[in-house]
Amino acid sequence: MNCDEIKLNGEINFTRRHPCDEIDATLNNRQLLELDCVNQKEYHRFSLKKNSKALATSSNFILAFESPSTLILFDKKNPLRSIDTKGNKVWDICWSETMKIFLIAGKKLQIYDIIHDELVDTSIENPQNGSDIWSVTSYLHDVLLLDNDGFIKRYSCPSFKLKASWPEKVYLQENNDTGAAQIRLNNIGILAMSINQEDLHWRIDLFDVRMQRIHCGIPLTNNGTADLWDIPFISLNNNEWLVMDLRSMPQMLLLVDKNGKIQQQVERGGSNVALMGRTYLVLRDSTGLQLYKVSQES
Repeated sequence: MNCDEIKLNGEINFTRRHPCDEIDATLNNRQLLELDCVNQKEYHRFSLKKNSKALATSSNFILAFESPSTLILFDKKNPLRSIDTKGNKVWDICWSETMKIFLIAGKKLQIYDIIHDELVDTSIENPQNGSDIWSVTSYLHDVLLLDNDGFIKRYSCPSFKLKASWPEKVYLQENNDTGAAQIRLNNIGILAMSINQEDLHWRIDLFDVRMQRIHCGIPLTNNGTADLWDIPFISLNNNEWLVMDLRSMPQMLLLVDKNGKIQQQVERGGSNVALMGRTYLVLRDSTGLQLYKVSQES
């Protein structure tokens, strides 16, 4: 009996979809993003005093870190409030759409509850030998952390029970890679990782939930120096990646497809990039934040 498609009385159809169908549907639901929008006049600009990197957005809000210990919350037109990080120097921020919280990575992991305007310290601090949490990402109720010793740990939230841990030898290719800089989970739970090679080129590899490599990206750039670990990128909803290449000359904003190939590129300096839903592209540079409209959605 073929269970893939069953008909009852010729009226009702039950179809069993292959798991890859959801992935294919997601990949085909392309988000229309034209990088040339950054060559237009910005929709709005916010000045910041310090050129820190950490930045994240929800559909309606922007959260940016300003050294030494302040988070600033914005909507698309106004700064809303400042939040003291209690001395936590922040390296990375991500938004959890499922939990409606910002996750804040530094010496410790913190949660910013935007609804109650509350910053909470979690039980996760100095995760491995006193090292900093270098990058944070989440999918549903899973939170993944990358520390600057190369360990990646997966926790469940809100309990923050450790579910899995991987040293860098699991995800780096022997005799080819030197380390990872940033991790990002997309909307179907695929993990992307920016990896620095021995030849100083960067690439973005994809991994499944067991940290098995499912795709090895092509080299994106040669940054010209071995000790610069910045290539910020974000996930788009079609398994594409928006990359801020800080070390190319000139600096470039790249749209990279699921195969690691560059689909669009535009010359643009900055230190980080984010998207507010499908409406605004947010760029951070030495002067602050710039918002560019990428669609006509309100």
